[in-house]
Amino acid sequence: GSAITVHGSAGPGVGENMMSGTITVKGDASQYAGATGRGGLLVIEGNASSRCGISMKGIDIVVHGNIGHM
Repeated sequence: GSAITVHGSAGPGVGENMMSGTITVKGDASQYAGATGRGGLLVIEGNASSRCGISMKGIDIVVHGNIGHM
């Protein structure tokens, strides 16, 4: 699959409904990161805001920081 690297922070919905591949965010991720994701890998090297992974259906999400309010 594809590989995407964000050198910085990502806005709302990064990786929303992703099916495969890898997304790496080198900073923080705003609301709904990985929401309804069906496959692939989402790596957030910073913090993730609220509703991270809500309604996920098979995606793997790794957050190196905190999840919730930033």
